[in-house]
Amino acid sequence: MGELALWSVIIASLFERSGRSMAVAIAVHAGEHLDNVSRAPDMELRLRMLRFVVLGLVATGSAWSFRARRRRPAPAPAVAGATP
Repeated sequence: MGELALWSVIIASLFERSGRSMAVAIAVHAGEHLDNVSRAPDMELRLRMLRFVVLGLVATGSAWSFRARRRRPAPAPAVAGATP
């Protein structure tokens, strides 16, 4: 369940950064399934923990980047007839 929450942060961040491109969200989602840790033996706890830690770091970076991007002020709208 923890991985699901982390992936949602990553996919949402990439979705927003790509100009709300659904193709990017679908590609990231499909790519996640290519890295299928469930094929590892059940006793391989280190691999599962490593994947969870890396996923957490990427999700934290994505959330931080998204938050920093939202804090930037929007450019001032152009006024008709104004000279730069």
